[in-house]
Amino acid sequence: MDILFHRALIAKDGNSISAGNEGPSLGKVVNHAPWILTVTASGINRQYRSQVMLGNGKIVSEIGINTFSPKQKLYPLISGADAGFDSSGYLPREYRMCMEGTMDPEKVKGKIVLCETTPMGDDPADSVIPKAGGVGTLILDNSGRDDFADIFMSSATKIDNSTAKVISSYLNSTRSPYAVIYKTKEVKVSAPFVASFSSRGPNKGSRHLLKPDITAPGVDILAA
Repeated sequence: MDILFHRALIAKDGNSISAGNEGPSLGKVVNHAPWILTVTASGINRQYRSQVMLGNGKIVSEIGINTFSPKQKLYPLISGADAGFDSSGYLPREYRMCMEGTMDPEKVKGKIVLCETTPMGDDPADSVIPKAGGVGTLILDNSGRDDFADIFMSSATKIDNSTAKVISSYLNSTRSPYAVIYKTKEVKVSAPFVASFSSRGPNKGSRHLLKPDITAPGVDILAA
């Protein structure tokens, strides 16, 4: 009871701190001292999802904020690996990531392009593909952080590994692949849930002291 009372006083004084952003692996909580209130991020019952329909009629739903409505039913689809300049000056992974200067406008123009994020989690394709004349971007996010919605400057959405496999399989199944990215819609989901990026316990300092202490909304919070 003394420890709980002490924590309540600390919280009242504003001495609270984040659990960290090293999830979802266990034992990654970075602030585990008993005299501070450690807070983990949770999601609420709102997500922003963008549907992607492939030329074979299959529809997948991914998290992201895409405010652009398609102007036609379907668009040609191409992989960044196949949309680069015919030059030995770039590495294959740079094509897959749709890095600046790697995309051939003649191959990209009027198409949706499948790209990857960089090892650091950046997604330059969001700006590279429109500059090259593309109409949309499907960005494979290898970080696994799928609980929050990115906002895109052009028609785009991030996809996870399972969706990327579906799209890649379709790309390889036809000579004329097509797809369309629909405008994002708000959907209701079960909540609360701990965000995948938020650090978990158990407490590295003491197994007898639970950490994090509490959870608070930290995903897709509207702000200005």
